[in-house]
Amino acid sequence: MDTFHRTFYEGMQMDICKTLTVGKLVFLSGTEAMDSSKGGAVAEDINTQIEVVVRKMNESLEELGLSIGNMIKHTIYMKKGSADPVSVIQKFHEECYRYAPGLKERPCTGTLAVIDGLAVDTFKVEVDAIAAYPD
Repeated sequence: MDTFHRTFYEGMQMDICKTLTVGKLVFLSGTEAMDSSKGGAVAEDINTQIEVVVRKMNESLEELGLSIGNMIKHTIYMKKGSADPVSVIQKFHEECYRYAPGLKERPCTGTLAVIDGLAVDTFKVEVDAIAAYPD
């Protein structure tokens, strides 16, 4: 494997790195529930946004032969006032378990940051993560 391997989002006006692999670690850039046809979020509902975010994260990892089950660290950025922070964490974990039930027994580390806003006003949640290839 090369020292660095990058994947990019397709169809963007500029190159935006989706994943960066360094050795056995994969860094996922912030993933949001973007609807590119509307230029905003796929839905106003934060739970739907979380479902889309986790699906997109899993798809990005699958392109590299991994899954959300290989995630070792995540940071959830939640727009202030959009939902109860505990319910956001619970929904995120619930969605991750749908793709990788083993995370219940081998959970990764995580952080929740409640922030004033995200890049697009309709975004209520964005997640970045680190995954690892197994030994």
